[in-house]
Amino acid sequence: MKAYSGFVALCVMFGGLAARAQSAPAKPSGDTAKADVVAKAEIRDPRRAKLIADTQRMLALSREVQAAMAKSGPDTLSLATVKKVEELQKLAATVKAEMSKLP
Repeated sequence: MKAYSGFVALCVMFGGLAARAQSAPAKPSGDTAKADVVAKAEIRDPRRAKLIADTQRMLALSREVQAAMAKSGPDTLSLATVKKVEELQKLAATVKAEMSKLP
């Protein structure tokens, strides 16, 4: 479990930073705003749209992991939380690889 603790801390930090970056006033809230961003990006470049969707999924997963850790404590991780962290790791690797391919 200690192998995940550093990564989980990074995910929690990423979730907090991404939440602050997304909290700009005068933006429509909810899933419609996310769908609009993805739809506009899909028109321009489908790869960017996938990156946006993957990044939004990473943010949602990091928030879920952060909430689960707040409930259970930093030394205990449930199996569901570990699976979310593994999915987050895979998404992070995918996003990193795709970002390096962008012009």
